Amino acid sequence: MLAALFADTAFDDSSSTGGVERDEIVLLAACTLGVYTKADFKTKMSLSLPVLFSALAKRSRSGADEERQFGRITNLTRPGVAKLPAGRAVQLRRVYEPRRLGLKTEPFFAESFIWPIGDDGEGCCVLQFATTNTDQARPFSNLFGAIANTFRMFEPDQPTSFE
Repeated sequence: MLAALFADTAFDDSSSTGGVERDEIVLLAACTLGVYTKADFKTKMSLSLPVLFSALAKRSRSGADEERQFGRITNLTRPGVAKLPAGRAVQLRRVYEPRRLGLKTEPFFAESFIWPIGDDGEGCCVLQFATTNTDQARPFSNLFGAIANTFRMFEPDQPTSFE
């Protein structure tokens, strides 16, 4: 598992009243990369692209009580399959509004790419980007897509050529 964090400040031009004063805003983004096996998910099902897509694109049947307790997940676009240099991946763009023990936390935008690893269906790789700057979801999504397009997976003993 790997994680990276980006934090910077920017200025909100919409807050200007014609003068020079602008509100300073904090931009936050995180990137995590994880590799998981069937054992991690406690499943015997193959972690193939069709199975991953079916599992991740399925609409939750949770009731209002469960949503009040755990929060809400909203798809910003329909789950799909992205063609990237690392292979075909399930792609999710969502806003998460988590709740823990009845306390509401800040919503966040996340974009996820989930690749099967190898041909045996035993593992998958999850690359996820997230930001609490939900009003900046579109430009962050563009940035996240560009980063995902640089992601490569190499076989053992394969030369790590980045051409």
